[in-house]
Amino acid sequence: MARELIASDATIKAVRKGDERLRLNDGDGLYLLLFVNGGQHGWRFAYTFQTRRKLISLGTYPNTSLALARRKADAARALVAEGLDPKTTSIERFISSELITCRDGDNLEKCEKAMQEHQIRRVPIVDGEDCCIGIVSQADLALKDKPEKVHKTVAEISKPEASTPSIAP
Repeated sequence: MARELIASDATIKAVRKGDERLRLNDGDGLYLLLFVNGGQHGWRFAYTFQTRRKLISLGTYPNTSLALARRKADAARALVAEGLDPKTTSIERFISSELITCRDGDNLEKCEKAMQEHQIRRVPIVDGEDCCIGIVSQADLALKDKPEKVHKTVAEISKPEASTPSIAP
């Protein structure tokens, strides 16, 4: 199927009241329903689960940007591929209650080790009062580390766990 038929946020912003279109399609089941609830646009994702057609709401535009709606739709597709219904699957199934953080002043190696041990792609950096002051991501590692080291980290983070479906955060 075609993907990314909505060129950018500018395409959405160009839509005005009185537009005869009911929706803007982005392909693979993702579309933006125009002028829902008196002016807001609503993201919808249509999918098939166990031979039945289903529909979920992914938020309203501009609160949910085009990029975020695409990421949410990709996550929903991954759930369907794992045999789970995105409409009824609880997010708690995929998140841990333990927050993994690094402290201000910790070196990059400590953040990298935390990513590998806990299979996470981003580590919040907190100050002495536990307030988030930044985030270290895989991209940050790629900019600072040697390619072999980054490859090892990405491989560790990406190892599938037997107990949960392999959904990227």
